[in-house]
Amino acid sequence: MTCPSSSPEDWYKNESNKDPRQRRKTSICAGSTIDMQILHALFACCIEASEILGKDKNFRSKLHKTRQRLAPMQIGKHGQLQEWFEDWDDPDDKHRHLSHLWGLYQGTLISPRKTPELAEAARKSLIFRG
Repeated sequence: MTCPSSSPEDWYKNESNKDPRQRRKTSICAGSTIDMQILHALFACCIEASEILGKDKNFRSKLHKTRQRLAPMQIGKHGQLQEWFEDWDDPDDKHRHLSHLWGLYQGTLISPRKTPELAEAARKSLIFRG
């Protein structure tokens, strides 16, 4: 996964610090969903280009293996598409930011036909965000 990473324009509350006075909102994380979605799409395009052109078979093989190791999109405890690798989403967060839905649009990784569970989780994320 990518690290450091962030989910653009959004924050989550860092609950890991034992001292409650030190808990604050942050945007830095490891493996934001948008990063994983963009990398998955990029690797797929490179693999397809390599196949069409009949070039770079070794590089194509590395991309296949690396793509399989990317952190998967996850459905969180509220039924939403997780924005971060950890389940930090807050259903009361009405923030307009939706970059974790890049896999739905502009990307093509999420669809009602190919990935109905992820499509439903994306729908819940939209509802939560208002």
